[in-house]
Amino acid sequence: MNFAKYFLGIAVTAVFLSNVAAAADGITLPFFAKGNVVSQVQNPDGTLQIEALGQATHLGQYTAYVTLMIFPGEPPTFAGVITMVASNGDELYLINFGIVTEGPPVPGGDGGYEIVGGTGRFTNAVGEGGFSSHVGETRFWGTITLPNRN
Repeated sequence: MNFAKYFLGIAVTAVFLSNVAAAADGITLPFFAKGNVVSQVQNPDGTLQIEALGQATHLGQYTAYVTLMIFPGEPPTFAGVITMVASNGDELYLINFGIVTEGPPVPGGDGGYEIVGGTGRFTNAVGEGGFSSHVGETRFWGTITLPNRN
């Protein structure tokens, strides 16, 4: 069994299940983000580590840390985890999945994502949407539900 695939699946499931209840009591808002790849590294375990810089609603300027696993096939698919870190240090966690549409040197693809929590003002946040990543630029669109902070 590939340890990276196993760990990725367990981590995504645990974070998602711990945040499902937050959606029932909060405010749902549009979510948009745009980012550009600044570095990428192919790890020996088959995962791809990407760092990107961008701008997003509710985060402002952010740095994204992405871990992707690409699965061979026709077409190839991928799944991964994204941590978007706002300039004040608050983090927003996403899982993403989709189809690879562009190959090396920078992979591109189209797919969906789920917001599965975070830290600071994003604690217990949930949401979902789509994204498109081409020529090193990624755009996200969808919704985010932020819990009431009464």
